Amino acid sequence: MNPNLPNLIAVIISQVTAQESFITKTKLLKLLYLFDVEYYRTHRQTFTGLHWKYFHLGPWTAEYDSI
Repeated sequence: MNPNLPNLIAVIISQVTAQESFITKTKLLKLLYLFDVEYYRTHRQTFTGLHWKYFHLGPWTAEYDSI
């Protein structure tokens, strides 16, 4: 796991709330996944270092609950 992950989470929460929206655990998980997808396209590695699994309801990682 990337040591900068808590900072990324704080930025995502800040940006979502600045748009006068709300953040849920599920929404944060999906936004982290989308960030990793875009980061991977440029750098050929994920930013978060999380091990993503894709299920029929969306992405998931077992490490998420401990974060």
